[in-house]
Parts: sequence; C-alpha cells; structure tokens
Amino acid sequence: MDFIQGNHNIESFFGLLPADWQEAIVPYWVDYADSSFLYILMENNEIIGGGLEFTKPSPEMLTHFQLAQSYFEKGYNYLGYIWVNESHRGKGLGLFWLENLIKLKPQQKFWLSIEEFSLHSFYEKTDFKLVHHLRSDEGEEWIMIRE
Repeated sequence: MDFIQGNHNIESFFGLLPADWQEAIVPYWVDYADSSFLYILMENNEIIGGGLEFTKPSPEMLTHFQLAQSYFEKGYNYLGYIWVNESHRGKGLGLFWLENLIKLKPQQKFWLSIEEFSLHSFYEKTDFKLVHHLRSDEGEEWIMIRE
C-alpha cells in the first residue's frame, strides 16, 4: 500500500467518488486546485482511496463560510472528500490514510466536517475532537478538530 501526495491523479480520484460528491467538487476544482493537496492510496497501480487537504474553504463549507474562515485563520487546514473504494473497506485504510497524513505534517492542525454522527468515533482514533454541531436546511453536520 502506497500513500502518495500529488494532484496529478486528481481526475482518477474524482472518478472514485460518489456522484453527489463529484457534483460538489469537480465543477469548482479550478478554484481550489492551487490551495488543495490530494493524498491517495495506491495498490497495484490502482487508486483505491484518498482525500483532499484544503487551505481555504472548500465548496461544501461555503454555507458556513465564517466558521470555516475562522479555522483557516487559526492555522487549521480542512480535510474533505476522504474516500476508500467500497471493495477495500474494513481493512483500516481510512485510518492508514489519516495516520500517514499526520506523519507527513505532524505540526499541522486539521479540521473536518462529518454528516453522519457515527463517524466521530473513527476520527477520534487519530485525536480528532467534536467541537460543533451545525444545523441548516441541508441537514446536520458535526465539526471535528485535531490540534
């Protein structure tokens, strides 16, 4: 299993994402490419997972722009679009991805949002903490940070 940084595989990574995630990021990628970093998991020359690190608010956080901006101003980077191919789930690859990113950037503070509360226990394994519960017309989200 390889953990690789580089936006050169972005189209292939986007192709793995669910359709609604693709709709939320692909049309706007040109606006975020210069302030985002892709980290992928490769096995046998195939992308099987990955995620993005943003240094400015990503499309899905525009609803809560002021909150997002406050985290960026405090030195946090946003993690989003974290995905592992369904055929590779249950093998600890999401945790492997997070741990490798944290090893790569040990001093970096991160934040993320989850739309399923049950995911909080997964992120707590890498020292993320729940800090906000947001409600909007689009549903509920929970904000987690890692200092």
